[in-house]
Amino acid sequence: MKNKFKILTIAISLGFITACIPAPPIKSEKSAVETASAIDEAAIKASFQQMVPNQEVSDVGMSQIEGLVRFSGAGQIFYASPDGKYLMRGDMIEVATRKSMTQEAFMLPRQETFDKLFVEKTIKLEEAITFQSPNQKYEVLVFTDVGCGFCRRIQEDIKGYLDRGITIHYLPWPRSGLQGEVHDLMVSIWCSKDQKKAMDNAKHDKPVKPATCENPIDKYFKLGQNLRITGTPAIFTLDGRQVGQGYLPAEQMEKELMALTPIVDKVR
Repeated sequence: MKNKFKILTIAISLGFITACIPAPPIKSEKSAVETASAIDEAAIKASFQQMVPNQEVSDVGMSQIEGLVRFSGAGQIFYASPDGKYLMRGDMIEVATRKSMTQEAFMLPRQETFDKLFVEKTIKLEEAITFQSPNQKYEVLVFTDVGCGFCRRIQEDIKGYLDRGITIHYLPWPRSGLQGEVHDLMVSIWCSKDQKKAMDNAKHDKPVKPATCENPIDKYFKLGQNLRITGTPAIFTLDGRQVGQGYLPAEQMEKELMALTPIVDKVR
C-alpha cells in the first residue's frame, strides 16, 4: 500500500543486531527540563499537519534517544527533531533487551484508554458478536472487518479457537470508514436477528439480508481510531494488551495468551 505522504522511514531488523554489544550511554550535561524546553511543539505540529492534513498531534515529549522527540499522530508513533524540521517513522529498539520502545510507547496509552473504557462501560460485550468457547480459558476482543481476508481466516477456523478455550468477541471496525459497501454490510450483520450466522455468512461470501437498526458500528470505528488501530484483525485481551500483530492461527494465539499473566475481568 502506498503512503499518502512521503516520510523518512527507519527500519531496524533484529537479525542485524544479534551480535552487537550495546554502546555505552552518552552522558549529557543538559537537564531534563532544559532538554524538554528545547522542543518547539508548535513547529512539530505544523510540520506534521502539513504532511498529514486534519490529523491531531499528541503525547509530544523526548524519546529515549537524546535530542529525538517522540509524538503520536494519525494512529502511529513518529519521531522528530526538536525544531520540527525533520520527521521520521520507524521502530526504536533497545538493543540490550531487544524490546521495541516504539511499541511500548504505543501500548501504554492504549492500556490506560482500555481501563477507562471498561470502567465507563464504553466497551460493552453485549454489543459484540460473541463466539463462546464451551471450556473458556481466555477471552479476546477482535476488531474485525468482514472484507478483510485475514479476518475471514479467523472465522474459517472459529472451531479451532473455541476448542482451545478462546472466546472471540467481535467488535466492528470497517477499514474503509463510516460509509460504503463494507460499512453497510456490517450494519446489516449487527442488525440481523441471528448475528452469529450473519457474521459467518459474510466471512464465507454468503448473502446477508440487508437490515438497519440502531447499532454500534460508528462508535467502535471511532473508538478503534482512539486506540490507534490501523488494520484488522486487531486482537486484544480485556485489559488492553494486544495479542500479536494481526492474524494469529488458533494454536499460535493460544501460545501468546498462555505467555501473558492472568488478566482481571473488568467487564463483569
